[in-house]
Amino acid sequence: MASGGGATASTSGGSGGAGTKTVPAALWWDPFVALSDDLDRAAASPSAAISDALAERIKRHHAWLRGSVSMFGKPNDASRTALDATQVAVGEHRLAVKPDLKEAALRLSKSLNLDEVQSYILVKRSSESTPNTHEPDAEEFLRLVSLQYYLERQCLLKCIRRIFVHTTCTDDDSDSTDAIKEEALLLLNEEMEQILLSIVEDSLAAAFSVKSASDLTVSWLEESLIEISLILEVLFLAICDNLSRCNGRLWITLCSIFKDMLSGSYDVGKFGVSVEAKKSFHYAKAQLLLILVETLDFENLLRMIHDEVSFSGGYSPYSVADILEMDVEVSKLPECAVESGPLFLAWAVFLCLVLSLPGDNANLEIDHASYAQRAFGLAPFNYLHGFLCSSIFRESDGPVSGFRGVLRTFISAFIASYEISFQTEDCSLGMILNIICEVYGGEEALCMQFWDKDSYVDGPIRSVLHIVEKDYPFHIKDLLRFLSAVSYGTWPAQCVYNYLERMNGVTTWYTIPGNLPDSVNYCDQIEIHHPISIPGMEGITLPHGTHGYILKIQEDGVALVRWEFPHSGVFILLVTLSQDLYSCNYVEACDILDLLYQMVSSNKNLCPALLDADKSLAVQKSKSLGQIEEHIRIDVVKILCSSIFKYAQDGNNANIMSKTLRVLAEALKCVPYRVFDVAIECGIFSSQPNGPSSDWLLSGALARMLFAASEENGDCSSLASSLLDFAIQVLRKGAAADDTISSFIVFSIQYIMVNHMNWKHKKYSCWKTTLKVFELVKSCIQVKPILSKLGGMIWQILLYDSSVHSVLWHIVCTSTQLLELSGGSFCNGVEDIEDIQLALSCGLDIIFFMLSNLPEPEQNPIEDLKMIKVKNEDESPEELDYINAPTSEYSVEDLIKMNMVQNLGIKEGNETIYQQFINEAVKKV
Repeated sequence: MASGGGATASTSGGSGGAGTKTVPAALWWDPFVALSDDLDRAAASPSAAISDALAERIKRHHAWLRGSVSMFGKPNDASRTALDATQVAVGEHRLAVKPDLKEAALRLSKSLNLDEVQSYILVKRSSESTPNTHEPDAEEFLRLVSLQYYLERQCLLKCIRRIFVHTTCTDDDSDSTDAIKEEALLLLNEEMEQILLSIVEDSLAAAFSVKSASDLTVSWLEESLIEISLILEVLFLAICDNLSRCNGRLWITLCSIFKDMLSGSYDVGKFGVSVEAKKSFHYAKAQLLLILVETLDFENLLRMIHDEVSFSGGYSPYSVADILEMDVEVSKLPECAVESGPLFLAWAVFLCLVLSLPGDNANLEIDHASYAQRAFGLAPFNYLHGFLCSSIFRESDGPVSGFRGVLRTFISAFIASYEISFQTEDCSLGMILNIICEVYGGEEALCMQFWDKDSYVDGPIRSVLHIVEKDYPFHIKDLLRFLSAVSYGTWPAQCVYNYLERMNGVTTWYTIPGNLPDSVNYCDQIEIHHPISIPGMEGITLPHGTHGYILKIQEDGVALVRWEFPHSGVFILLVTLSQDLYSCNYVEACDILDLLYQMVSSNKNLCPALLDADKSLAVQKSKSLGQIEEHIRIDVVKILCSSIFKYAQDGNNANIMSKTLRVLAEALKCVPYRVFDVAIECGIFSSQPNGPSSDWLLSGALARMLFAASEENGDCSSLASSLLDFAIQVLRKGAAADDTISSFIVFSIQYIMVNHMNWKHKKYSCWKTTLKVFELVKSCIQVKPILSKLGGMIWQILLYDSSVHSVLWHIVCTSTQLLELSGGSFCNGVEDIEDIQLALSCGLDIIFFMLSNLPEPEQNPIEDLKMIKVKNEDESPEELDYINAPTSEYSVEDLIKMNMVQNLGIKEGNETIYQQFINEAVKKV
């Protein structure tokens, strides 16, 4: 392994000059921060060819990429002696040794356990980047250099990770001369996995053998844990994406490290580390667990079972001897650690599948059932589901999709190995369903594989869908969750719709005739001799002669029966929704709306079909057979629009209001005229005192609901976002209804813009709300020539409403210091950066438009301004009173300047600051 430690320094003469000492060129590195940024930029344009310069830099750093952080050497006499010279030659680079930088480098070398020459390189670069800020011998300067060192190490690991991500995302048919892909294959050929594993073992052993708890030690431990997580991500990409094959020796090494992490050898709790460091440690354990599960090669085993291939005839990376040695290692796992549970279960499934293969597997006399029993004592599914839902998983920038793919294959292998019970007292099915929904949700590639009938991996999971369907429509929550999870993408959404349209059964309670209760049992067939209605679905009838089988029998002779009844599941779903909304069963209604939204947002072509569900061929056939009465009609848009006023009566209905608005927003995109006509008919946008919407606009019901969502639920972002999305679609699709929509749009801009920064938001969502408000304002500006009345009102608000100015100036003048001071929900970390940038850019667009279209001073555009006044009857803190700006002799530009003085604290008459702000706004735009 290449290393900077133990180098031999020599004094050179000639061109080197007197006092020059030479050290190995491998000690030098170009800043990996820059290389990491360049690789990220290359990844942003995967179709573009890699530049020659970047390709050359990758080749030049091959030794560092292969050796990874081990290339940062340990302190040694040769490097220490080299700094006694006046100049050090590191390959083609020359370092002039300055006494003050040398002393700082030696102190840094001792504290970081780093090669002295490499420490000098770090100190020299830091002093050059901040020449007047820090003294080289100051503690603060050394602390900053230490942070730069850790940053370099982590960026080096991120470079390696980016190389493998690029390789896994590159088609096999792509340019074979791709320098990044070539580097990845070269690293694998040189067995980089073993080097990385050695680094992990050394880092863990070194980090947890230190007994002191000094600040430097704690910082070193925290940074080491981050590095270990990055290394494991690289290993995951290298091993689990078929770039490298695992073998028995490698698997045993991985399992041994996992065992040490669980057994207490590495106890992060003995250090006073940060919460983030503890999260890094738990994340590292989960990563290693997933690597171990994936390398058991379940996908290959399922294929072998599907194709009826024997263990010896298939392609398995493990021999029988390997499996026996691996079993010994698994048996050593601590039975008190919750992380052991999933691996015990994975090992049990692996053994069960191997023993299920055709051929003689008698040499594997291992009791897989005992491992399964040990596993369930540790609740393995609870751990896996908790990891999927945890912030360390959701906020990771690692291969999240790959992790989900591992769990999908594992769950499928488990279902194929062990029978899962349908009985409600068995919680296994519920936990499996939770994991399935988390795994498939948002992953279009996995959803497409799920609906591919030829996918042998997804076959066992599809059996779970058929299990949860048995309760439909008597109990539909699990079915709705499952279908919502697997409907991401155009084709999967179409498959979900087709699945619902072709349903072949319903489940109802049925009173067994008086002379039969004692003679029927579970799973018995039953037939009805006269039509019966489906409970809760007036107008839908099961015809005589319908067959069914019994799922459950109660003591009073009432049975839960699954009837054979071909029908349109979409139609019954919409009927159920209308009845749930009528009876205020908002929990079930929310689940239905989630599915509808996911379907129409993934596939716009489904929206007309859903809105005309009562005209589908399946429904028409049912009506012709008398199963559905002719008068039954479902207008889902009217149902949703009418229900809005019902929600507004109670501030606790923010969740159902949010889901309703976002479904309507999607419908507006697809069939705008139909949705708009129904919305106007129902009075959604009316501002008349006696109109149907007076309770939700003029009386402040909607304002109270937004405020209640913030105070009572601690999060207003979902409702605010849905309302703004709906308003944007109303504005874009309602060009012919200027007068009708004005009140609703003005409310959406003024009330939310002025108040949203003071509301409580879930993490990272406040800036998203800001961005949506600005997008709505920009949409108003864009349609101003078409919607003259609304455009004029918005223009007057932008020019004369000081509360709007206050928010606008506050946002566009946001600085790093202001973000740090504000804290709370308004800024929550680096995840906000992109939203902040977009919001600032959008805000500057608006200001630029205002300044570019100022009316002449003699004009008085506010004379006829009529603003909406929102006044809450209870005079709650969110009350906002819109007042007309006074008619004055000031020009519009003077009014804007005065607002800046008032809201930003700029001294009156300080034209420099004002002009600087305007110039920056223009440059930004």
